[in-house]
Amino acid sequence: MVMKIQTELKMNKIFKFMALASLAVVCSCQKEATEVAADSDVQDVTFTVELPGVLQTKAENLGNGKTATKLYYAIYKGGSNEEGAQVVRVEPKNTPAQPLTLNDLKAEVTFQLVKNYKYDIVFWAQAEGAPYKFDQDKATVTVTDAYTDADANDETRDAFFAMVDDYVVTSEKKSVPLYRPFAQINFCSDDYKNVADLGLSMTSTIEVTEASVPSVLNLLTGVADTPVAVKFNATTVPAAAGETVEVTLDDKGTKKTYDNVAMNYILAGSQSANITALKGTFNYNNDKVVVDVPNVPYRRNYRTNIFGSLFTDNAVFQIEIKPVPYDHVDLNIKYPVESEGSEDSEGEDNSETI
Repeated sequence: MVMKIQTELKMNKIFKFMALASLAVVCSCQKEATEVAADSDVQDVTFTVELPGVLQTKAENLGNGKTATKLYYAIYKGGSNEEGAQVVRVEPKNTPAQPLTLNDLKAEVTFQLVKNYKYDIVFWAQAEGAPYKFDQDKATVTVTDAYTDADANDETRDAFFAMVDDYVVTSEKKSVPLYRPFAQINFCSDDYKNVADLGLSMTSTIEVTEASVPSVLNLLTGVADTPVAVKFNATTVPAAAGETVEVTLDDKGTKKTYDNVAMNYILAGSQSANITALKGTFNYNNDKVVVDVPNVPYRRNYRTNIFGSLFTDNAVFQIEIKPVPYDHVDLNIKYPVESEGSEDSEGEDNSETI
């Protein structure tokens, strides 16, 4: 009798073991089926990220975009760019390592996304070692040197960005144009030759004493904030390397070429803003010229040209603002500024490429 009970107990254990084993096999099969189903919902997507073709044919060294060779990106749940929304970063399968390299101002990015879901995707391109920090979790870029202890006239500070919102997976490649998040501030002179002909070397810098220039850009929303003051270290003027700026003088399209004696990038918002007081300082021999310009307009992806006779008696300048390099207009300031304020040509169709 005892032996019979023990035998039944052993048989029960065997049946239970077999039942558990069968359940494990079933669960395993269900898991594999689920994984196959999930994989079937995932698709490769490809983005061609590039600077506009107009920059690809640009001859000048300044503003040609060629220093921005490192491309970063991040993917977020759709709607992350909406006001008050939580930023939810997504890690897709088969994500290529970052940064990628822009070749001839272009790069292709391929990764896998789930079908029928919306995504927000941001791209950021900069020079290697440039003073910017891309925080992928927050989708922000910060100017790490806050425009202090930084060299003026530095083309490696150029950078570009783009944001694709509410993207839904498709088999077609998507072209993504990059744009400058900066305003380009230029001082342009028609009398620099007077200094150069004397054999004098010149350096230049700009300064904004009021904390009014943004230092953080949200790539999802496009908002630029956290204002700081600006003071670059003086370096050799771009004109020494032959850099010039063609300026539109009037609404008739009259143009004149000026020597570029200061070029600097500052972070800017999508709408026009004003620098209350901008100072340009030009040093040569044991002398210097200080050009104070009040109420200087600036805007993202535009250039502000302060142009005129800067180094001779009775100096005269103007301000021009133009897009860089898209279909808007330059913002212009003529020197010296009239007592009523600067002449702002925004709204005229004087669009040109820089």
